Amino acid sequence: MGLFALYKGWEKDKCLKMALAAGMFALLPDIDIIYAWKEILTLFNTGFYGFTESFWAASQSVHRGVTHSLIALLSAVIAFTIYHKTRSKYLAAGITSLAGITGFLTQSVLTGVILALFMATGFYITHRLESISLSEFSLVSGIGLLLHPFGDLFTGTPPQLLYPSSFSFVESRLVFFTDPVLNLFAVYGIELSLVWVSLLVYSKIDERSVKLNLNRFSILGLAYIFFAEVIRQPTLSTSYQFVSSVIITGLAVVFILRKVEEDKNYFSWIVNFVAVMSLSSAAYLIYYLV
Repeated sequence: MGLFALYKGWEKDKCLKMALAAGMFALLPDIDIIYAWKEILTLFNTGFYGFTESFWAASQSVHRGVTHSLIALLSAVIAFTIYHKTRSKYLAAGITSLAGITGFLTQSVLTGVILALFMATGFYITHRLESISLSEFSLVSGIGLLLHPFGDLFTGTPPQLLYPSSFSFVESRLVFFTDPVLNLFAVYGIELSLVWVSLLVYSKIDERSVKLNLNRFSILGLAYIFFAEVIRQPTLSTSYQFVSSVIITGLAVVFILRKVEEDKNYFSWIVNFVAVMSLSSAAYLIYYLV
């Protein structure tokens, strides 16, 4: 969306707002994962790995269902667009209530609550975007919501694209490699590449340099290879173990940047955080291949 805004020659603030709006709508379908956070209580009994396994198991009961259906998402885009035009809080409240009741009658109380929460959050995001035109809003909400389910075809259980219909285009996730570890890194590499593209687009819009904001301390990401032996071979089913350790490594280096360099440039922190994650991932992949 940011690239499109740049192509159209819009002003910096508008480019950033459009890109952020599309990103917020793209994240919205995953609000259904909030149900699984009830498993946080298992931390006291089973530890971190037990919690993560319980969390993902619980998430499967509701995740990638109604909020990932192209039918539901298209309906949501239409509802949000109508609200953007009318600004009727009664309409928003009515549609949210109707969505919750429909979810309850067709599936369960849980589905109804999640669907109502999904719509209410979407209406709130829409309310915050009153400064953009109706056509621009339709563009960012449509791109953000309707493209989300297709990214999930490569990870975990494929979304139910035509929910509540049982018909499915894809029965199982798309696989790049038969080796589960390499397949994880292929998917993870795509996601990490998109993060770099986002940083480059932002740097272009805000007239910053990614290269000039890279710090020498980011090379510490390669030290991850010395801890690779204690990390279980990561797959898509256990990716959280690897990803969480890489994130911790990135945060540690950013902490060093903040204390040693006294760097208060938030953009620099983000650039070096992503750089450390990239180098840590490369280090583990080298360790695995060798």
